Amino acid sequence: MPPTTAPRSDVLSDPATSERVRLRAAASVLPAGAAIARRSAAGVHGFRSGMPHEAGSRPDVEVVLPAGTPALRRPGIRSYSAVTDGDVVVVEGLPVTSALRTALDAARFESPPVALAMLDLGLRQGLFDVPEAHSRLALQPGERGVAGPGGCSTWPTPAPSRPVSRGCGCVARTRGSRR
Repeated sequence: MPPTTAPRSDVLSDPATSERVRLRAAASVLPAGAAIARRSAAGVHGFRSGMPHEAGSRPDVEVVLPAGTPALRRPGIRSYSAVTDGDVVVVEGLPVTSALRTALDAARFESPPVALAMLDLGLRQGLFDVPEAHSRLALQPGERGVAGPGGCSTWPTPAPSRPVSRGCGCVARTRGSRR
């Protein structure tokens, strides 16, 4: 339940404010069923490291609102509308999209190099697995960026000694890919 007063906008946009404080401030104004999402959620789950092109910047906290909810317009928050049923979990007191939902959103909305890095980190940390991702994608045919399992039987398993350098384009087509 949102508090009666909203956090000051400088809390969300001040570069000196810690990421955790910014996330808590954003979470305090979310309506029921909403969650911290995309790159912000990946940071909470621990599979988003700082991107070199973001050094010194403070990206907005990304949140997803249940479909049909009006956009949340506040400085320092970028909101999206989508179905969130079953995809919201609480991590360290913060409502966030599940690790799998966060990874699939990365595959759908991030650039291919960023998506691959996030998927690789999530797999390495055991936050989700390939069969789980395939099952989930089979339920979402036709959604933006989803190519579907399409008969693919394996995804490269990340080895601790080397990064995954190729993906199985059958899981999700990332924005900008030529498939």
